[in-house]
Amino acid sequence: MPLRQWRRACQPRVCGRIRHPGDPAETSAGAASFAAQGAELAVVHRPLPYSPQMSEPLAHELATVS
Repeated sequence: MPLRQWRRACQPRVCGRIRHPGDPAETSAGAASFAAQGAELAVVHRPLPYSPQMSEPLAHELATVS
């Protein structure tokens, strides 16, 4: 979807929030569940402290969700 495409009020965006427990596969399964229900956006909450070592495996798992 183009960045500047405006939505009409009758076209709401479906989104969900997912808490990342530390297992990328579990987080990916949660995102897939939201996607199966029609969600277009999932916000992933990660525990503190953030680290690049946590981000890469999570990004690879989430890339498989469509």
